This record gives sequence, structure tokens and C-alpha cells, in this order.
Amino acid sequence: MIYISTEKIILKSSSKELFNFLSDPNKMAEIISYKKTRHLKVEGDLITFIIKWAARFNFVISKITEDYLLIESTKDVEFSTAIRFDVSDENEGSSIILHAETDTSPVVDFTLEKKMNTWIKAISSNLETKFN
Repeated sequence: MIYISTEKIILKSSSKELFNFLSDPNKMAEIISYKKTRHLKVEGDLITFIIKWAARFNFVISKITEDYLLIESTKDVEFSTAIRFDVSDENEGSSIILHAETDTSPVVDFTLEKKMNTWIKAISSNLETKFN
């Protein structure tokens, strides 16, 4: 299994604005894609894409609470993946911490972990660019 968490990212937008944006599958797709993403497609609530040299992902926004938003992989993928966006109010704006987890085997972990780290850093950068 792979577990990745980011440091707290401070954003200028309110937590409400952030939740509203990330709750839309098209906008979530914009945030989770980066230069290695191929064949990005949003159909209804399903976000599908391939990360070059890594794997195919099918995500849905599975849970939204007052504190976090969770996207999880659906069936028809090689391994399960989840990314949780923990959102908090700050004095000015909001903050977010990303947590990613896979159910990969140790053999896959060895090759995928670096790609997952790069991907999570790209998501963080996309959030900072969009909301700062």
C-alpha cells in the first residue's frame, strides 16, 4: 500500500468556495490532472484518465462532509486508489491537506510511489495556482 500526505496548503479562497469547486466532477478533473495525464474524460460523475507510465484511474466523488471531500476509484481498475481533501477554515481563506492511498502490492509500490508523489505534488500546485 502507498500512503501519501501533504503539508498544509494555505489558500486565499473560503472553504465553502473550495468545496463548491471540488464538488463538480469537471472542476475536480481539472485539479487532479497534470502534464502526465492522458485521455482525461468526465462522464456524469465518473472521471477517467491514464497517468502515463503508471495506470488508468476511474474516480468518483464518493463523500463530501463539512471537513473533507473524498474521491475513490471505481471498479475496472488494477488497484483501488482514494484521495481525501481535508479542508479547514483559516483566519483569512482556507487550508487543505491531501491524503492519497492505494491498495497496491509491495512490488507495485516500488514503481508507483514516485509517480504518486509527483501526482500529489501536481494536485497541490494546481490548487495553489487556482485559489491563490
